[in-house]
Amino acid sequence: MYEVKLTKEQAHELLMRKLPGWFKPVIEYDAIERAHSVPVSTFSADADTIQHNFFVQTADDETIRRIERMLGISAQPSDTLEYRRQRILTATQQTSPFTEWHLRDRLTELFGDEYTLTVDSENCSISIYTSSARYGAVELLDELIAATVPAHLYVESNQEVVRYANSNQYVAASVDHTVIHDIQLSGGV
Repeated sequence: MYEVKLTKEQAHELLMRKLPGWFKPVIEYDAIERAHSVPVSTFSADADTIQHNFFVQTADDETIRRIERMLGISAQPSDTLEYRRQRILTATQQTSPFTEWHLRDRLTELFGDEYTLTVDSENCSISIYTSSARYGAVELLDELIAATVPAHLYVESNQEVVRYANSNQYVAASVDHTVIHDIQLSGGV
């Protein structure tokens, strides 16, 4: 990364080089350029700080703290600055634009062809049925819906979890938990 840090003397020399030749012998211009070198060197340091803090990967502790407050992230005293930067990047990359095709792509990534998606745009609802032998399929679907689907859509999801066992035992399946997301509006809405 290119850094520009000028001392007062370097700033003075730079300003004197930029001064037209016929002004250089005038003593007052040397004093004027010395006075101007102070804000130029300060600006140089400030520009460097702004450049570093513009990106999460190079931001300082104070900027990271400010971003964490904006995102509602609580840092632990044992967290390193690099870990906090990664947490911020992860939190800001979780929001994705919602389209039916994006949801279908994500479902295909997670469940292959073991799902059915029905979209009813007239009633603002989505119905998802999955059948998977994948461990944690129920939690994966729940996390996908929470992270991807906008709050104004009604989502009905059903999962059939399939487990295969090589044995002579007969096994029955049951639902281990059900997740219902219900948003209550308060006020006169």
